Amino acid sequence: MQALISAFKEDPRYCRLLESVDGQKFPIHVWGLDRRVTPLMMEAVRKEGMRLIVTYDEKRARQIVEDCRFYNKEVYYYPAKDALFYYADIHGNTTARDRLEVFRHIIENDAITVVTCIDGLMDKIPALHNIADNVEHLKPGDTIELQRFSKRLAELGYEKNSMVEAPGQFSVRGGILDIFPLTEECPCRVELWGDDIDSIRSFDVESQRSIEQLQEVKIYPCCEMVLDQKRIDRGVKKLKEEHRQQAKWLKGEFRTEQYARLNSMVENVVEELSEFNSTMGLDSMVEYFYDDTVSFLDYFPEDTLIYVDEPEKTGRHAIVYTQEFAASMEGRLLGGYALPTQANVLYDGKQMIARLAAKKLIMLSEIYAKQPAWNENVNIRLDSKSLVSYNNSFEALMSDLLKWSKKQYKILILSPSATRGKRLVANLRENDIHSRFVTRETEKLAPGEIAVGVGRIETGYELSDAGLVVREIFSPQRNIRRKRDCQDTAEIR
Repeated sequence: MQALISAFKEDPRYCRLLESVDGQKFPIHVWGLDRRVTPLMMEAVRKEGMRLIVTYDEKRARQIVEDCRFYNKEVYYYPAKDALFYYADIHGNTTARDRLEVFRHIIENDAITVVTCIDGLMDKIPALHNIADNVEHLKPGDTIELQRFSKRLAELGYEKNSMVEAPGQFSVRGGILDIFPLTEECPCRVELWGDDIDSIRSFDVESQRSIEQLQEVKIYPCCEMVLDQKRIDRGVKKLKEEHRQQAKWLKGEFRTEQYARLNSMVENVVEELSEFNSTMGLDSMVEYFYDDTVSFLDYFPEDTLIYVDEPEKTGRHAIVYTQEFAASMEGRLLGGYALPTQANVLYDGKQMIARLAAKKLIMLSEIYAKQPAWNENVNIRLDSKSLVSYNNSFEALMSDLLKWSKKQYKILILSPSATRGKRLVANLRENDIHSRFVTRETEKLAPGEIAVGVGRIETGYELSDAGLVVREIFSPQRNIRRKRDCQDTAEIR
């Protein structure tokens, strides 16, 4: 909300932060702000382009996504794969879909905010051009040979079904191609006249009814590893050579059970690739098929502003994760579950910290501790105060509003809907507290002004130096007693 950003910029310490950013004095350490306030600070210093936020675990990352979406809807979570469990995705293709959606926005150069755990930067993945070069574009009037294009979709990781029911599937019925691109909300129906595309329409999965006519559809890969036959042959050759050496060593050590297990594993992988072109579960073998593996960090332009949430915890997690992976791979190699190149699928935690510290980096901590591992250059304190719940006490709310207004604070109360917000404005006015309803486009709040808008945040907060208070009221209509009701109660007492 623009009014909050304008108010935050009036904090004198914000000017020092902006000078440090403009003066390229990275890494900058900002501390003292509650997690729920940091998205406001990020919006205030935002430059054009993308933004990356790195934290220490998935739960924290998802909380940050929700906090940021109050100010900016273009915020996406990039899930890390679990290298310790060979990238098992217990949510089906959910992880792949979330990751590919982020890749799509980066390829299309959208001004997005991406939130991830540091694990998500540590696994080795194909370079971005390997995704971009495999995007298919279909438009009415284009010519496609249906059988050949079906084979191409299988190569991109799509599954052929009798009927499209979920993302990542396609079906062919006569001259009709139904496909559900992994990065889209709805499937699309491509109708052919001979080999020419006659029309493209999105449709509803349940009813099969058309939604709208499309001028173009982009089909992004359904997997991160798109392997043509040449790449498969080269990877399988490298895989077999390493397998012979590792199997020979296991046999020489009289590890017959492990020897048999390794042989079976490699045979299954080669069969899946040769017969079905399936890359499912092969992310740990990315190094066999790509010479130019990179970190997800390399997907972003050099001038991207990067935030690291709680750098001490995030750095510690990266180092522990590296150690756990190394210990796990040692056991897998001895047990015949893996090959040596698979142990090289992760970037070292300390190496990743050093790479982040060399970027345009802003660290965020609630409590200050110097961060030598991150090469801290400047530290700036920005205080915030969390506000406790009123427990449906309208009198307590009115008391605080009068107190803050007298201090000339800019006050914003958030309501879950416009209807409730306008009702709250009416209730406040009936109690002689002037207020007004504002929209997201409202640019400024006046000192001492009380405004009510639509939105949700986890808890309210106060920024005393900026003279700003933000509160959330979920059900303002409950337990509200109008002024005359309060007077009547006082007379009865």
